[in-house]
Amino acid sequence: MYGGVHDWHTVEGAFVQVHDGQVYCFYSGGAWERETDGISHVVADHPLGSYRRPEGGHEALLMRSRPDAVIGPGHHSFTTSPDGSQTWIVYHAWDVDQTTRRMCIDRLDWEGDRPVTAGPSSGPQAAPSNSRTPPARRE
Repeated sequence: MYGGVHDWHTVEGAFVQVHDGQVYCFYSGGAWERETDGISHVVADHPLGSYRRPEGGHEALLMRSRPDAVIGPGHHSFTTSPDGSQTWIVYHAWDVDQTTRRMCIDRLDWEGDRPVTAGPSSGPQAAPSNSRTPPARRE
């Protein structure tokens, strides 16, 4: 596959999040070397489905390649900030020269029932907040 040209695409890296009683199944899809590659989602009332594409269809694309900054963002998972107040999407992507695949992280927010992120990002991100008081240290 490296050094060649192939017409292919894939769907992989499914990861589920529950938001306001709905089950969101996020997945990576497309061909990583094309601008159409990215992360999208489908929604269901129950983890076993049936899943449907949200209203707006194509708007379900959460993030996609940016040839000037990030190529092939995908194969993601989610985590929360130490204080549990923020959700973060963690994924890998190629650098613009396609020499290094790196880990990336972006904050995931919700606009009603629609997940949104400013990603994919190509630079450092602010660390997730931790407003909890750390546990007292035992001597």
